[in-house]
Amino acid sequence: MSLPFTPDQCFDVFAACNQTLWPFVLAHWLYALAGAGQHSGGSCGSMTDALGLESGIVRLVEYDARWPALFAVEQQRIRDHCGPLALSLEHIGGTSIPGMCAKPVLDLAAGVPRDACTLDYVAALMRAGYEHRGERGVAGRQYFRRGNPRTHHVHMVEEGGSLWRDYVAFRDYLRSHAEGGRQFADLKRQLAARFSRDREAYMNAKSEHVQKILRLGNSAG
Repeated sequence: MSLPFTPDQCFDVFAACNQTLWPFVLAHWLYALAGAGQHSGGSCGSMTDALGLESGIVRLVEYDARWPALFAVEQQRIRDHCGPLALSLEHIGGTSIPGMCAKPVLDLAAGVPRDACTLDYVAALMRAGYEHRGERGVAGRQYFRRGNPRTHHVHMVEEGGSLWRDYVAFRDYLRSHAEGGRQFADLKRQLAARFSRDREAYMNAKSEHVQKILRLGNSAG
């Protein structure tokens, strides 16, 4: 079995992380090392093969124990580019939920103050290599993506606003309710097989279940 990171890569991950994240990153590294988090093919592989989704398709992969560490690295990289700008970053979406199958793209919620100058953040994220795509049909959100194929999405919203609360509530509910997570994962697999070339149909088909989880998550919070 190959290790989830080489020794040099492990040093880079820890150097990029806030010290409070070190135990979490180490736990997931050991989880992968023990073999519990292996993805298909029986090998943990390299950092670079953990992410990447081709345009125009719906493709799910099983949970990869490297994702939390990759989030920590990207979180610090974005902070470095944003400098003094007030910013909160959270790992959201399928890759943030241990055990959940997901599209191999890291989603980050970027929370900014209500009175923030959007252009300052757009410029910073573009310096970090992100492409600004505007609201993309979600009022109150600025959407960014990076990589070819895509590896990272940033959803910039008002910190503490309704979108921010939904992102976090959805993630936290599925993290703490294993059966609900299994049911949602099964639905995702079924829909991905059915709509592998139609992302919009895939999103629409799972929307009702997503709204149900949001109601449960927000009521629990």
